Amino acid sequence: MMNVKRIKNFLVPIFLIVMLSLLPLATMASDFELDTGDHEVEIIQHIPATPHEDGRLTVRCVDCGRLFVFTLYATGCIWSPWVVEREATCTQTGLRRTTCNAGRTPHSQTEVIPAIGHSFVREESLASCTQPGQVVYTCSRCNDVVHGDPIEALGHEYMSTVTRQPSCVEAGQVTITCERCDYTRVETYGEPTGHEMVEDITRAPTCLEEGLKEWNCEHCDYGHAKAIEMLSHEWGEWTTEISPEEGIDGLRYRECLYCGTRIEEVIEALPITPEERPFFGVEEAVVVGANFLALVVFGFLLFGEFLLLLWRRKKKKEITERKALEREFDDGYQSI
Repeated sequence: MMNVKRIKNFLVPIFLIVMLSLLPLATMASDFELDTGDHEVEIIQHIPATPHEDGRLTVRCVDCGRLFVFTLYATGCIWSPWVVEREATCTQTGLRRTTCNAGRTPHSQTEVIPAIGHSFVREESLASCTQPGQVVYTCSRCNDVVHGDPIEALGHEYMSTVTRQPSCVEAGQVTITCERCDYTRVETYGEPTGHEMVEDITRAPTCLEEGLKEWNCEHCDYGHAKAIEMLSHEWGEWTTEISPEEGIDGLRYRECLYCGTRIEEVIEALPITPEERPFFGVEEAVVVGANFLALVVFGFLLFGEFLLLLWRRKKKKEITERKALEREFDDGYQSI
């Protein structure tokens, strides 16, 4: 245990001395354009170049420990024009290289080309009543798109038009439209005014016909009517037109004082005074004789056919009985 502690106490100072000696070299790494990718490096060894001799630069990644060795060419090199190996883009750096053919071996060095940045073109879509506008920036080189702050929607610019005035039974109507777009809505306007009725007797009542009273609205075609009760007749005195006589009715009438309607009434005939006459005269004898003769003819017509039917039935029965006797006689004779 004591040996381990002694070794530990011995190595710590040595490590600190080495790190302090390398610190000036690490600060020099920023003075060189080095193609080390994404590595963060520190200089381990630096041998400067002379006008005729190449130098060398050794660096190490501080994260993974990878070593990179770069040749520092003699300062007396004759460099060719730069050749772009990787074009710079809007967001990525490029890389160019130059080559020296002087000296012992051809050699080259590289240089980072800075990113050129975006060249945006502004495009704007106008805002509408309900939709906000859009501002879009498009890069003319790489088509990258960046959206700007939206433009606030304009909102409707309303205009009201009365399309129907209030009537007796319904409210009016107002149409609201937007002057910039096709927005439309309809709202009620005012209140129903109600009917303004005017009374009028269009037909006066009479003794023969009912009257008629109407109520009509002055503003619309609404209306209703009611019948007026028919008047009663006012009758005058009876007037005898035909005086009654013996056995003949008479006639009297009276008329309405308003309409002239006439009603009639029969006057009963006067009783007939009886006259003295014989009990049985020639006329009565002729009538009685004619009635008796008609009765005889009617009886003959009514009962004659009935008697004829009875006679025929009797004759038929006699013939049937005679034929039966003849058959019996024939049957007896054949048996003998």
